[in-house]
Amino acid sequence: MPFPKLQVDRHLMTWSQMIDVLKEVSAHNRPKLWAIANLLGGLDEGMTREEYAVGFCIGGRQLRRWIHRFNSGGVEGLLYRRPRRRRRKSKISVEKFESELLPLVKKLRASDGNPSGRKLWQLAKTKLGYDISYPGMMRTLKREAISFRRPGGQ
Repeated sequence: MPFPKLQVDRHLMTWSQMIDVLKEVSAHNRPKLWAIANLLGGLDEGMTREEYAVGFCIGGRQLRRWIHRFNSGGVEGLLYRRPRRRRRKSKISVEKFESELLPLVKKLRASDGNPSGRKLWQLAKTKLGYDISYPGMMRTLKREAISFRRPGGQ
């Protein structure tokens, strides 16, 4: 057995209390609760944790994490999900576009006959300090009917 057999703290909750909680949770959280409920009910007798985890289509480590979360925080600890920190990069406001970016496009086109969109994006990031992704910049320019494609479709 690669991992020691972890025990569920049976003082936190009984099997019948877990079944009551199962009725109220979303489908996303049910596998976690069923796994712990069956451990509380003693349905893992004669099995290793890895064999037991296969019945729930998860790995042994995932089951260990669920057991640790349940033992440390109860059902709330098991179901807690850390909020995501991803966010979209900010868009360029219309005022900034007209006052800063549009003159930069005109200046770039005057000095370099057919500049690339990537060159404009790099200048906007370095000179103007914009925190915008390249696709976001291209969507903004496309919305304003400014194209950086080469003539002749090359």
